[in-house]
Amino acid sequence: MPSGTCTASVQYSLPVIIYGPNNSDFSGGLANCVSGYWSTTTLGEAQGAVTNVNPYTAFTTLSNSIAGTAVTDIAGVEWATQIQIPNSFTSTGACVLNGSTVGTDKWLFAIWDATGAVVATTALAGVTTSGASLYQCAAWTATVNLVGPATYFIGLQGNGTTDTFTAYKTGGAPTLMGTVKKAAGAFGTVTAITPTTTFTTLYGPFMMVY
Repeated sequence: MPSGTCTASVQYSLPVIIYGPNNSDFSGGLANCVSGYWSTTTLGEAQGAVTNVNPYTAFTTLSNSIAGTAVTDIAGVEWATQIQIPNSFTSTGACVLNGSTVGTDKWLFAIWDATGAVVATTALAGVTTSGASLYQCAAWTATVNLVGPATYFIGLQGNGTTDTFTAYKTGGAPTLMGTVKKAAGAFGTVTAITPTTTFTTLYGPFMMVY
């Protein structure tokens, strides 16, 4: 199975099928070139995905069974949480679990790849927050093909200082789950982030991609 760096544009097709020595067993696999690195899946795992007639097309950062804490919007700050996309699919948008204070500020959602590059955003004008303590969803400006299995970061940017979203607190997520809080910029301008595998309390929002 390939490993290390790769260049997607020079591959004849993706994913690359790696056959086992007998061309019929499950010792081979599938390899995708994701963000410049090989991401692999065994043929046994791939067959399981194919035989699932209703594969999942919505994924969350982590279960929200652990109570989070409300974090107040800071205009222009980008907040993000690491998310695992287990299989390739076409993504329509994202959702955030709002806090109890909504109705004033606007949210803008974004997804970044494992290198921190922006993959997709919702409308740059933002959408007014609504639905206290509920998931609020918005569509990307265009659907985007997310390649899995791979790590991404999913997050938001707000334009005010009033409304709240739910974030992971200490004890609510593993210490190696990356969370990001990027210094305030201009609302509506989504920039690259620095990927991390370090958890910082109250940085990472509860989010979903669908």
